[in-house]
Amino acid sequence: MIRALIWRLFFEVLHLARALLGPGRPRVLYFAFGANLDPQVLSRRKVKVFSEREFILKDFEMRFSHQGPYKGMGFASIEAGAGALTYGKLYTISRLDALRLDFY
Repeated sequence: MIRALIWRLFFEVLHLARALLGPGRPRVLYFAFGANLDPQVLSRRKVKVFSEREFILKDFEMRFSHQGPYKGMGFASIEAGAGALTYGKLYTISRLDALRLDFY
């Protein structure tokens, strides 16, 4: 429970920083997969995408190996996997938005 509260606190701090500073610079490349490919999800999360392109990440695969705050719940991650392919998009977004997306 404490882990979930700390996670939420850091997320809110980053969200407040974005609200005060805007999406601005510096910008980074962010590999998106799963729910972050949905434009409605990005809109709800208030992420500004400056550019995007389809991208295939070679020798990596999507797994649900990060334990969530509740029993039986997990989060997707990308992990090394020889010969595997992971399809997604490469977004150009602000560094602050990238940090915020990592909390999701």
